[in-house]
Amino acid sequence: MTSTVLIADDNPDALNLMILVLQALGCEVLAAKDGQEAVSIVQERFPDIAFLDLSMPTMDGFQAIAELRKMFANSIPVYALSAHCGQQDLKKKALEMGADECLCKPVDLDLIEAKLKQHSLL
Repeated sequence: MTSTVLIADDNPDALNLMILVLQALGCEVLAAKDGQEAVSIVQERFPDIAFLDLSMPTMDGFQAIAELRKMFANSIPVYALSAHCGQQDLKKKALEMGADECLCKPVDLDLIEAKLKQHSLL
């Protein structure tokens, strides 16, 4: 079984690193450069899990998480990614919008693997 993972990040280096790591784990990766693109991708291809950066242009991660929850309720685990997740108000807002958890950037790649295993996707 190949798991499909959505990753959205406007930082090309961060996005490419996540793509490489997820592909090395055997996942199919759907990549987006902003929240709007992420929501559009999900309307066409339903991922097994999503990792969304919170600070993106066009549509930020907060809005994208809210849209995904509106469209699919809790059927997709959604993790917020932020370099500022230590800020309690930011973390609280991400959780209020529907994120399962807020993960700090730079992302611990072992943590990504653990989240995939937690949802039986590896």
